Amino acid sequence: VWTSLPVLNFCDSSFDDSLYFQCFVAHVLSRRDSSSNVYELNFACTDELEDGHIVDSVVDHVSLTSIQVLSILAECVIGKLPQLSLCQSLTTLKLAHISTETTTFDFVSLENLYLLDCRFECGVEELLDPFRGCVNLKHLYLHRCQYYGGIHRFQIFVPQLTHLSISWMGMNEMFDSDCVVELFTPKLQYFR
Repeated sequence: VWTSLPVLNFCDSSFDDSLYFQCFVAHVLSRRDSSSNVYELNFACTDELEDGHIVDSVVDHVSLTSIQVLSILAECVIGKLPQLSLCQSLTTLKLAHISTETTTFDFVSLENLYLLDCRFECGVEELLDPFRGCVNLKHLYLHRCQYYGGIHRFQIFVPQLTHLSISWMGMNEMFDSDCVVELFTPKLQYFR
């Protein structure tokens, strides 16, 4: 029965050692019935992971399914985040405490994006427009996110966006940066 469950919740709080937790997650994902779809997957690891291998494995697994809701709470580097764009059914993505060199989100089906305490390595780009590829995005929540690099202009170009919440966003660890935030959100109804 467990090999075909539509909702998977992985939480390390039941494990004494994060290595056992990672082995458990890998075991469950490798033994899933490939003909059954995952509707929602929640991954929460409160221990700092030495590398993001297990999180990248989760991304590998769900990018080929028809998942709609994905939540990842893990203090680690995620290298395969762009691979999620292959998943055309993903409507809600929640990321917390992750680090990545990914600077754009190209998720056509995404409607809800929640980023909490995430770190993005942006290189020398002066203009950053990370959500332009999310053409159906309606809700965007950015809380305590850090963008590192030579960014002078941060654009949010999302024509379908109705709800936007930004708090404690920083550029190069400065919350009072000289970076200009530009919004193109003609359907915006809520801004905080």
